Amino acid sequence: MTSKRTLHLNTSDTSGIPDQIYQAILDMESEFTGNWGVSLISCQSNDKWVLKLTPEHGKERTCDIYPEHQNVIGVQRSMRILRDEV
Repeated sequence: MTSKRTLHLNTSDTSGIPDQIYQAILDMESEFTGNWGVSLISCQSNDKWVLKLTPEHGKERTCDIYPEHQNVIGVQRSMRILRDEV
């Protein structure tokens, strides 16, 4: 029996973030056990993105993603790091 896996992606603020980044996040669903919340927010005051990852029963983790890492590999790597900190 396998555990249910769900990544809930908050897309309320998608300005400045390419669609392929959101698809790359959803493509990672098999790497997460249980229900997780994911938010990726583009900061208007600077060039960074803020990634928030929240497990179903745990503390929200955040990290800043600076322009040189604002690509599929950079976002996926950041998600794995945050996941493993939980």
